[in-house]
Amino acid sequence: MTSGAFSVSTSVVAPGVAGGGTCCGRSWVGDERSHCCLRTRGCGEVFDDVELFDAHRVVGCCVSPWVMGLVQTKNRIWLRVLGG
Repeated sequence: MTSGAFSVSTSVVAPGVAGGGTCCGRSWVGDERSHCCLRTRGCGEVFDDVELFDAHRVVGCCVSPWVMGLVQTKNRIWLRVLGG
């Protein structure tokens, strides 16, 4: 899948089926993860979904997930902060 001129690796599977991927020395599990591939000048991070991936790309550059206010799981997947 491409987002603009950049490549995003996504993992989309049927509900209830474990999905995941491996790229750039990273592995992840999840139904709709998005990976910003180092091989296409990306940052190598894994995002919870394609919307977060798209939001972190500004004018062809990666924005730090920290700057976006995202939090990282112990498995290094970036997520939105839940409101509370």
